[in-house]
Amino acid sequence: MLGQQGQIRSVVRDQCVGRNHVQSRRFGWFGALTVSFWAWIGKGRGVGCGWCVCACVYVLLTDLYIFIPVLPWLVSSCEPDEFKCNNSKCISARMVCVGYDHCGDGSGEGEVCENWNCTEDYWKCSHNLQCIHQFRVCDGDSYCSDGSDEWDCENLNCIEGRWKCADNKQCIKNSQVCNGFHECNDKSDESNCESWNCTGIFLMRKCADHKQCIWDYQLCDGDINCKDGSDELNCEMRECLEGTWRCLDKTQCISDEHVCDGFIHCEDETDEDGDFCDTWDCYDDGWKCADNITCIWVGYLCDSGHQCPDGSDEINCEAWRNCSKDLWRCDDSSCIPKPLVCDGQKIRNCPDGSDENCEYTYL
Repeated sequence: MLGQQGQIRSVVRDQCVGRNHVQSRRFGWFGALTVSFWAWIGKGRGVGCGWCVCACVYVLLTDLYIFIPVLPWLVSSCEPDEFKCNNSKCISARMVCVGYDHCGDGSGEGEVCENWNCTEDYWKCSHNLQCIHQFRVCDGDSYCSDGSDEWDCENLNCIEGRWKCADNKQCIKNSQVCNGFHECNDKSDESNCESWNCTGIFLMRKCADHKQCIWDYQLCDGDINCKDGSDELNCEMRECLEGTWRCLDKTQCISDEHVCDGFIHCEDETDEDGDFCDTWDCYDDGWKCADNITCIWVGYLCDSGHQCPDGSDEINCEAWRNCSKDLWRCDDSSCIPKPLVCDGQKIRNCPDGSDENCEYTYL
């Protein structure tokens, strides 16, 4: 039987492919198709009905080592809002031409950017090779590698939610106006604050002297944020805002995120009481350690650093790194909540900082 099979292989090699095999090996799988085509022509001329099949099968099997690396590129597909890298990796279209190699092979940066149309709400730098979010334009910091996002700002209208400094050269967030810190280079954002309506900004309110705006969560948080100290007065009478928790002495409200996080925030230390934490449900973006007491931010899971006292946040990480649909995978394979990706803050949430390297806002 083995002798007969050897004879069959010999016939296939010599009669079906013959000398064309040399050329097929030179051109890989394309050579297989070429040989098959000429085999089909040969069949039409009465050379033999098996030519087409045997030539294609033999050459493809012979050149499988050439064909296999090409296979993922042939069969993989990306979503309509994604970009296909040369290495077959799919990335969000918002990650293309942002000055950071998300493909890993450079195919999403460089020459492809010259004809790339930036996605909605993005702005193309003058050198035509980079896209940045509109809120980065004329914000006082240069994000384009050629610096063009800070050119000609006098003629720019700030986008919605932004305020233009008096020198007409810079746009800042509305929430940064009259917040007690100079954000404009000309310091105009801390002038005429008595007339600034920060109560119209979501989750902000004015201090008693009407000269400063603070976030609602800063009321009665144990730290003086208003320069007049009014945010820490009469706290016993105030109801804690949504997303905050009142310490048991009723003089302080802290963020839900700080309850049972392993650090004391309440002056009476009730936020870390063991019996209480055993029954406390972690906040929306929180995760409870195996000790059933400590809550950590979900972004700390499997970040190669131990936040749980019992180390349970670094267990079973291989499964965790297949990020769920509500999470975004950092370049180091850790996961963070999607709303934190390129959220316009300079604070980086991924351990490797990759969430703020992409110049796009996750929607």
